[in-house]
Amino acid sequence: MRKRYFSIVRLLVVVLVVSSTHTVRGVLSSEDTFLWTWIGGSNSTGSSGSYGVQGVPNTSNVPPARYGAVFWTGADGVLWLFGGGSDLRDVFGDLWNYNLSTFSWTWVGGSASLNSAGVYGSRGVPNKSNNPPSRTESASWSDSYGNLWLYGGWNFISAYSDLWMYNVSSGEWTWVQGSNETNVPPTYGPLGKSASSNTPGGRYQPATWVGLDGQFYLFGGFNPSGSTYGDLWQYNPANNEWSWIGGTQQQNPSGSYGKFRQASPSNYPAGRLGATSWRDLDGNFWLFGGFGQIETFGRLNDLWLYNISSREWTWMSGNDSVGLDGEVYGEKGVPSSSNTPGYRSFSSGFLDSTNTLYLFGGVSRAVCNDLWTFNITSLEWTWVDGDNTTDGAYSYGELNKTSNTTLPPPRYGAVLWDTYQNDPVLFGGLGNSGLLNDLFTLYIATPTPAPTPTPTPTPTPMASPTPSVTAEPSATTNVTQTAVGEGSAVCFPADASVLIDGLGNHLQISELRSGMAVMGVNGRGQLVEDSVLGWLHNEAGATAEILAIKTLSGKQLRLTRQHLVYRMIEHSRDFYGMTTAFSCISQKQQQQHQKHIRQSLELDTSAVEAVFAEEISVGDALLDVAAHLPDPVVAIETFVTHNGLYAPLTRSGRFVVDGVLVSCYGTYASHAVAHAVLWPARVNALRKVWGSGLGTEGIVGIMPYAERLYHIWTSAARVLTEARISVVVAAC
Repeated sequence: MRKRYFSIVRLLVVVLVVSSTHTVRGVLSSEDTFLWTWIGGSNSTGSSGSYGVQGVPNTSNVPPARYGAVFWTGADGVLWLFGGGSDLRDVFGDLWNYNLSTFSWTWVGGSASLNSAGVYGSRGVPNKSNNPPSRTESASWSDSYGNLWLYGGWNFISAYSDLWMYNVSSGEWTWVQGSNETNVPPTYGPLGKSASSNTPGGRYQPATWVGLDGQFYLFGGFNPSGSTYGDLWQYNPANNEWSWIGGTQQQNPSGSYGKFRQASPSNYPAGRLGATSWRDLDGNFWLFGGFGQIETFGRLNDLWLYNISSREWTWMSGNDSVGLDGEVYGEKGVPSSSNTPGYRSFSSGFLDSTNTLYLFGGVSRAVCNDLWTFNITSLEWTWVDGDNTTDGAYSYGELNKTSNTTLPPPRYGAVLWDTYQNDPVLFGGLGNSGLLNDLFTLYIATPTPAPTPTPTPTPTPMASPTPSVTAEPSATTNVTQTAVGEGSAVCFPADASVLIDGLGNHLQISELRSGMAVMGVNGRGQLVEDSVLGWLHNEAGATAEILAIKTLSGKQLRLTRQHLVYRMIEHSRDFYGMTTAFSCISQKQQQQHQKHIRQSLELDTSAVEAVFAEEISVGDALLDVAAHLPDPVVAIETFVTHNGLYAPLTRSGRFVVDGVLVSCYGTYASHAVAHAVLWPARVNALRKVWGSGLGTEGIVGIMPYAERLYHIWTSAARVLTEARISVVVAAC
């Protein structure tokens, strides 16, 4: 294992060395871009699993094989699932969670027996003895408080219309709303009007979304009488009421497709079950495929967009008919307007941090294990991974070993947790040979573009406005700094403040632990939920020189000289003029100007660059994450900390310190390259195998993997520099 570890280190350092003189087009080849890892469960079908002791996590625990389970990603990154089908007669009623940090399952609650009746208790009253009846193919949502919500589903005979909430903190279920009877018909009420008597009724396999407004949305589904729904519902957790907000009350509707790629208030998709749904980074809802009826009953391949603001549907791709197969794979990895996953249902989906829709598996002409992407800008499908034949070739590979030959077996009705970054987790489903309970992670290694050099501004004879606060001379001249990692220390002091949620709460950086939730920033400059994977540096009591970069808004970012921080590019030269001008214009004009800047930051990702902290100067601007505005630097001071140095590693590679956007990395001048070569630290299976070598909890000092990279890189850079000098001398 140690030999393999350092072989990968040497390989990745080659990428660093080459990138110092050449354009880096991609750290991994196209065929290595999508890397699956089998991390748990059985590699055979029909496994009975192992419950263990209720409430006690254990790496030997695993849920029995199942399909159609309802699932959630918790606010803390813990993965949850409930229920599911065992066969066409029996259903589960157990609640499980999986901790990505400890790689352990926990049977949290519910019965280990099939077809449990559940305990409703009193409506609206939480109780530890409450538990929903066993069911499969339910709807689910999670709210901003981390609570898990469950609606409907069925037990292969009858459909439920009850709404439940599970409080993760208290460990209690609450029967919130709806009937404890089965097969209840919908009560619609007037369109767009909420009421306590409204209900979507008993149904299963609907599509669901959580809006940016915090409301829960539900479309379509199926009832035991054999009819599909084509209605859109909204649930408000604040007033505990449903609203029918679109579509039709008619059962088995053929939809109203309208004109291709033209929104209209009269458009709505055909009724369906088993569709795949996504919410993009702008808050729009997407819906693909499933089973429905357009003249005849069959599979669908249409893709729809729902704009939550205008409340309009748009038919974006696919056909307004049903079919049996229709896949057009094209060339692997190459987008095309003619590509299509074909008519399919019961697929799994997730969204990555670049706003790309992913579709995995499902049922088409056969049970599939192919992976597709849909680019919502170019409106093109791309087959990116998996098998494109009806054979469904697959390979488990070795347990906990990442390989470009590993590929999950074909399946449908699987659980696919979207962890809001690039490591989705796949569990179970129904395959060609039976039920599955295997667990896979998917690492997506996006090719890393070459860092764009910052253009040198042309000097201008105009005098720049003098800032009101100037940088003071360093008071630490001749101070002896304790060497930490021989110059490789790129960290923050112990009391640096880290943003941990969207409500503005913070923790000191020294208080972070692996698995804790923090706020990251995606490629569009938007705050996203993220998590701490481990430590790049964790050394209590260490001493080092710290830069204190002060901004106009009063923030003070504290970090070592060679840590990467994001500096504004386009607007950084005009901030003092901008702040002076602000005092001369109306409040309305100021608000309009700020809105324009925010839009520019969101839409133009070239507006920021990652640079060493020592390269920041008075007059530059950092990114104030909360305001989403440039924050001019007005002073830079230095001091010495004796209280320790800390640098956490997050999944996105970015986080918010002292209110400012920063990178997790340093020493090497490119955030993109550093993020790419540290990919093993983001692969759950590798962290499990290599442990402290990849910065897991308990490490003291610098992550061994990162430190090894640093030493090899500096040695290689020194050789390259000496070689260049020799060439210059010879030329002279």
